[in-house]
Amino acid sequence: MDKYYYFVSQLPALIFDQKPQVSRDYFLSQASQWLGEGEFKHFESISLNNFMMVSGEPKALTAYKQFELNLRRELTLFRQAKQQGGSYQSSGFNLVVDNSSPLEAERKLLLLRWNFIQEQESGHHFDLTWLILYFLKLQILERLFSFDKDKGLVLFDQLSVARI
Repeated sequence: MDKYYYFVSQLPALIFDQKPQVSRDYFLSQASQWLGEGEFKHFESISLNNFMMVSGEPKALTAYKQFELNLRRELTLFRQAKQQGGSYQSSGFNLVVDNSSPLEAERKLLLLRWNFIQEQESGHHFDLTWLILYFLKLQILERLFSFDKDKGLVLFDQLSVARI
């Protein structure tokens, strides 16, 4: 337990919409020093895009993956209804992506994930759960700050030409 105190205390606070002061690589390098081999293996596989359930995972990671599965299910139903000209009433998510640009919709979805993770932090300060949630939030910020308008426009143009 003591190892968590030292590891957590050296990590800077993460704030949505502010570029993180640490990278994923830095976090993982520190995790490899402070955590046991079994704990560290969990961190190597934690990814916002890996939401498949695995037995024996920490509860915080399972809770996030279940949230992500539910969110993606809701998005699928929302998009199907929109494509068919109908409307969709979400059963648990405030899907405010209807009239947004793709970038703004993605930002809103990242904020929705961020808020879920912050709710899970309650009661966790210097433990493995806090570190897992921190790592997920770090990945959200890295995704948020990876958007580059110029690169996106070039990619869009390439895709548009390829479809013609």
